[in-house]
Amino acid sequence: MQPTPSATAAPSLAPSPTARYVDTLRVASPINRDVGMSNVSFGFPLAPASMVFDALYRYSAFGVLPDLADGPCSISDDGTVVRCHLVRAMFQDGTPLTADDVVYNYLLQKSPQCRTAFPVAPCFGQMGIPASLREVTATDPQTVELRLFARDPTILTSILPAIAILPRHAIEASYADLLRAAQGLKASDLRALAQTVYDEANGDPPICTAHVGQLKGLLERLGVSWSPEDFQAKTGFDPCRFSGWAADALDALATALEVRGVDAVAAAYPYLSFNWQPVGTGPYRLLAWSAQSLELEASPTYRGPRPATRFLRFQRPVGDGDDLLAGSVDIAPAISDPTRALETPSVLIGAAPTPNFVALHYNLRPGHLFADLNLRRALQLCIDKERDVDAATRGLADPAYGPYMPGGWAYDPTLPKPARDVLAARRLIELSGWRRSADGVYTRGDRRLSAKIVVRGDQPLLDRTKIADLIALQAADCGMELTVDPVRFESDIGYMIGTYPHNIPGTATPFDLYLGAWGNPPDPGLSSGQWQSTAITSPDRPDGNGSNMIGFADATTDHLLAAAMGTNDQAERARLYHEVQQELAAQQPVLFLWTFRAYAGVGARVVSVGAPLDLRVPGWYWQPEKLAVLEASP
Repeated sequence: MQPTPSATAAPSLAPSPTARYVDTLRVASPINRDVGMSNVSFGFPLAPASMVFDALYRYSAFGVLPDLADGPCSISDDGTVVRCHLVRAMFQDGTPLTADDVVYNYLLQKSPQCRTAFPVAPCFGQMGIPASLREVTATDPQTVELRLFARDPTILTSILPAIAILPRHAIEASYADLLRAAQGLKASDLRALAQTVYDEANGDPPICTAHVGQLKGLLERLGVSWSPEDFQAKTGFDPCRFSGWAADALDALATALEVRGVDAVAAAYPYLSFNWQPVGTGPYRLLAWSAQSLELEASPTYRGPRPATRFLRFQRPVGDGDDLLAGSVDIAPAISDPTRALETPSVLIGAAPTPNFVALHYNLRPGHLFADLNLRRALQLCIDKERDVDAATRGLADPAYGPYMPGGWAYDPTLPKPARDVLAARRLIELSGWRRSADGVYTRGDRRLSAKIVVRGDQPLLDRTKIADLIALQAADCGMELTVDPVRFESDIGYMIGTYPHNIPGTATPFDLYLGAWGNPPDPGLSSGQWQSTAITSPDRPDGNGSNMIGFADATTDHLLAAAMGTNDQAERARLYHEVQQELAAQQPVLFLWTFRAYAGVGARVVSVGAPLDLRVPGWYWQPEKLAVLEASP
C-alpha cells in the first residue's frame, strides 16, 4: 500500500488570552490582473474575491449559512417566492448596502449578455439546468424578493452563496467612464478589428504581432487594466495570448456599445474599471495590487468582529509548495502533487474531499452486455476496490461507493461496501445463462463475455489506465474478457461522451464500458440529469443535450430525484438523496471507483481564532477572517 499524505487537523485555537499573532498572513495564489478581482470566482480556495465581497449566503464547511441575509431567507409554500431581509452592512467606500444593490447584481447575472468571467461563472441559464429565476425586486430598502418559475431548492445552496454583491453606483460609474472614453469609436470597427485578430491568429502560419500596439492603445483609452506579466511565456511576452484576450475584450465592448441598459453593462462588466478598484462588504478591503502580489487590509467598515489578521498578502506561487517549504508563504491552498515530501514539522498537509468521482460507466441500452444487472453486480464483486484505488492513485484518492461528496450534507455514509467475492460473482453470471468455455471465458450462445474499457490515457498522477488494467486482470478470474483501450481525451473521448450513439473512438460501435470522471456540485440537484431517464441521450438529441449518456432508466430513482427537488426542507432533501444513493448502489448503473481530494499545504503556526481549523473537511477556509499566524516562540 502506498503511503498517503496525512490529512492533519491544523491546531484548533483555544489559545491562552495572551496568544499573539503576526500582522500579515501570506497566501500563494494566482495574481491575474487581466481578469480583475470582481471577475474571480469564489470557487478557488482562499480567493481574494471571497475576502472582499459577500453574498446573500456563504459557503460553510458542510453547507451554506446566511451572510448578507439577516437569517434564513423565507420561502413561500409553493416554493416560487424567496424573500431575503438584509443585515445592516456598509460597503468599503462608506455607502450602505441596500436591496437595490442586490437586485442590480442579480439582474446583471440574469442578462443574456452575462459572460463567464462574472463572480459566479457561468451565468444563469448556462449552468446545465433551466434558469429558474423569473424576476428579482426590492420590496423595501432592506428586503429582496426572488420569484421563480417553479420551485428550485438549489437556489439557496448554489445561487445565493455564489453571486457577489457589489455597489450599484460603483458599477454604473465605471460604465459611464467607459462610455465617455469610447466616444467617437464605432462598435463595428471594434468588432472588425477583433475578427481580424482572430483570423490572423488562426492562419497558417499564425500572425499575432501585427495589431499588438493598436490593441494596447485601445485598451488604454477605454480604461481596461491589464499587466504584461499575465501574458508571459518561457520566452517572454506572448503576443498570441495577449491578442486573443484583447480581441475578446473588444468584441465584448462592441456589444456594450450596441445594446442598452443592464444588458450593456453586463456585456462590458468584465472590463470595467471597478474590477481593479473593487468595493465590497467583506472583512477585507484592497490595499495594493501589482503583477506579483495583492494586499488586503482589514476593513474598518466590516459589520462583524475585526478580522484576526490585519493584512492578507496574496503572491504568485513559486513551484508546487516550494514557497511554503521556504517559509515565504503561510498557506499554499492548491497543491497539485502531494506525493512530494512537503509534510514537515513546520508544514501540515490538508486533504479535503471534492465533489468529483471516477467510475466505470456501463452502456445500459438493450443489447449491450452490461444492461444485465447480474453482470454489473458480478463485476463489482470481481474487483478489490480499496487496493486497486490505492495502487492506481498512489494513495491520493478515496474509494467511492456513490456519486455525492463524502462529508457533504447529501452524502450517505452507510452505503454498502462489498468485498471481493469471485465465487459469488460467477454465480451471478451463471444465473443469467452464461457458461464457462474451455479458455475460462464465459459464453452464451455464440457471444463471449468480452468488452473494451475505453479510458483516458493521459492522467499520470491519478492513473485511470492503471485501474482499468487492474479491473481487467481481476475480472478474468470471474470469466470476463475485458481489454483496455486508452485514448486521447479532447478529440476522442470528448466526442464519444457528447455525441449519440457514443461510439468507441475510431469505430462505429457504441461503447460497453467507459472509465471516466464526473464533477458533481455540492447540491446533487444540479447534477441529477446523470441519473434521470428524461435526460437519456437519443437519436432525437444526437448532440448530447441529455446528460444521461449511459441510458440509465429507473422509476425509483426518477421519483426520488423529483421528490428531492420538490421540497425546500433541507433535512428531507438529505434523506431523499440518501435513498437515491442506496438505489444506485442496488442498481449499479456505474461502478464507482474513487473520489478526489483537494490538497493544501498550511504552515503549522496557522490557526483559526475561536473556531476549529480542520484541513480534512471541504471548504476548511470558509472563515478567512478568523485565520491567523501565531508568532514564533522566542
